[in-house]
Amino acid sequence: MADSRDIILRCYAYRAGSTFRGECIDLDLLVERDSLPDVVRALSEAVVGYVDTANEQGWVDQLIPRPSPVSRRLKYHWLTFPPRFRRFLGGLVETDHIVSLSDGHASVA
Repeated sequence: MADSRDIILRCYAYRAGSTFRGECIDLDLLVERDSLPDVVRALSEAVVGYVDTANEQGWVDQLIPRPSPVSRRLKYHWLTFPPRFRRFLGGLVETDHIVSLSDGHASVA
């Protein structure tokens, strides 16, 4: 039977000028696209690709988590706290990707 476990990864998306950026602060991943749905999809694909590769190579314990630089983690915490101020920030989308590792592959919930 294959080892199976869930990992919660903190990710978010925001407007950056005329584009959108999506970041996963627990894997140091950053994507940029023209629309919010595109950036969310690209970030999900990047997360799954990263986790799949780490899992296939047997490097999960060494590469997950791989925290972003302090400045980007601070930005995440600043933008997500406190919740009552989110309406003033505009364009922020928070997501916690729950990545399931099973049978050598990752899936995002």
